[in-house]
Amino acid sequence: MTFLETEPTSQTALSLDELLAQYEATRNEKNRPSLRPLFIDKWSSPESFTAPFGLSPEEIDKLIFYNPSKPIELQEGRLIAIRVEPQTKELSRVFFLIQKQGEYLWKPIENLPSIPLQDPFFLGEIEGKKLFGGVKFWQDEENPSRIAYRTCLWRLEDILEGATSSPGKPKEPFFEGPKYMKGIRLLELAPGRIAVFARPQGERGGRGQIAYTEITSLSQLTPEVATNAPIIEELFRPEEWGGVNDLFLLEDGRIGVIGHIAREKEGLKDYYPISFVFNPQTFRFSDLKILVSERDYLGPDYLCKNPANLRYILYPSGYLPPAAGEERGKLYAGLGDFKAVEISLPHPF
Repeated sequence: MTFLETEPTSQTALSLDELLAQYEATRNEKNRPSLRPLFIDKWSSPESFTAPFGLSPEEIDKLIFYNPSKPIELQEGRLIAIRVEPQTKELSRVFFLIQKQGEYLWKPIENLPSIPLQDPFFLGEIEGKKLFGGVKFWQDEENPSRIAYRTCLWRLEDILEGATSSPGKPKEPFFEGPKYMKGIRLLELAPGRIAVFARPQGERGGRGQIAYTEITSLSQLTPEVATNAPIIEELFRPEEWGGVNDLFLLEDGRIGVIGHIAREKEGLKDYYPISFVFNPQTFRFSDLKILVSERDYLGPDYLCKNPANLRYILYPSGYLPPAAGEERGKLYAGLGDFKAVEISLPHPF
């Protein structure tokens, strides 16, 4: 395991308000993001969604679908994972949906069981295998009034093969992160070199910072690696927090990061998608910016799951860079903790 030596950075953390001011100063009709909902087929077989929650098919409208992963290509079509839960609870499950060639609806995959999980994501191939992850949650044994959580990772083939080998019982993850840590993401930089981003909280990270280290193989990935990763300094103000959601290896060897920044203001939480470029050799970041603001989506159709605690919520899950010859990529996100959206926006890297 290799821990990179950190360098002091001359950068000073910008506040969320300062980042928003920068975003608004450059925002115009040409570069304005465009949002549209993901169209999910909930009605052809509603029992596939309602049964795991103990609901009848007629109660399908009691469920909300949000925080989708980015799509990945399979032989059968495009696959996403999505968080589903009753509107009044957070007893979440992750379902896998397929969009076949020439269709616009996302449909559940027959016989592929849902998983008690939150906030799913797909990573690129690492050591030749596609990886899938999400946030496992449970009632904390030491503090029953609190819900505990941790990041878990699977090899995607283990999830998909479970549909035929043992229906209704997905395989266990190959990695379970530290208790109370979300935001663990991996990227293969070269053979024998894997980037690990983590999200310490508490004494080291406050409400949530971003940390970085490297390992030489997945066999070296342990909770201790994530726990001890050095923090990238001056990304967030102490009163604000954030995390990593998706990663891209750039041509010059630096890492393009899609993430989020959050705060609590006037008793309400705000979440915004961000991007920045990280240099693993110097431990410095650059080009930190907001990707979408509330001005891009606020309107009469904006709904928030819990308006007593949440305000402007756009949580990014994954990003697809533009195809050859195009300038805009697609960001997949949860809007208001209430619905799933696809956002067309200028390529941030």
